[in-house]
Amino acid sequence: MESLTVSEVDIDKASRGPKQPNEGEGKRAAARAYNERVTRFAKSGNVENKAHDARQVVDGNDGKVLDRAEAAGESHSAGDGRATKSST
Repeated sequence: MESLTVSEVDIDKASRGPKQPNEGEGKRAAARAYNERVTRFAKSGNVENKAHDARQVVDGNDGKVLDRAEAAGESHSAGDGRATKSST
């Protein structure tokens, strides 16, 4: 196993750029921004229209393309598969 000198470790740390604050599991700032956008959308009164539009896409010709894309994504997933159609 190769040993690094102190200067090599310092160079490696410096090359990573400015240190980002550790926000723990996930980014709180990103979660807050997402939650604000979701709340604004929910209050907009446009939810039913968007849900209807989405259903038309899924049930239409693009549905097969979306299913193939979902299957491709799931094939690369490390998850346990709970978010599949069969469990919803």
